[in-house]
Amino acid sequence: LNDRSLDLAFAEDEARAITALFRESKVLVRQNASETNFKEAAPLFRRIHLATHGKFLADSPLDSGLYLARDAANDWLLRVSDRYSMSLDADLVTLSACETGFGKVNNGDDVKTGRWPRETRQAGAAGS
Repeated sequence: LNDRSLDLAFAEDEARAITALFRESKVLVRQNASETNFKEAAPLFRRIHLATHGKFLADSPLDSGLYLARDAANDWLLRVSDRYSMSLDADLVTLSACETGFGKVNNGDDVKTGRWPRETRQAGAAGS
């Protein structure tokens, strides 16, 4: 997010530790962890791990998102709705982020969530 006051304790360590486990991997941290860089890199990998802040909007779940670094081409939020235009070939997408599992039970048994798992699978990931 390019703001040290918003740093998540150990998120960078987490990303680097996971990267060390896989020979063919790429770590995006700090300013390099932009929405643009993520959208370019994500389709190239079978496993994706995101350690960042999340934002859940119960009244507008498709506007929920993950905070990434701002750049000239994109703002700071990778929205659920942004993934409709993405094509992923991942076997696994892991979200180590706050507010990615929130949901609100509506009438009946429908759960209104940030829809991360559904939209990630719709973008092409086998699991999330």
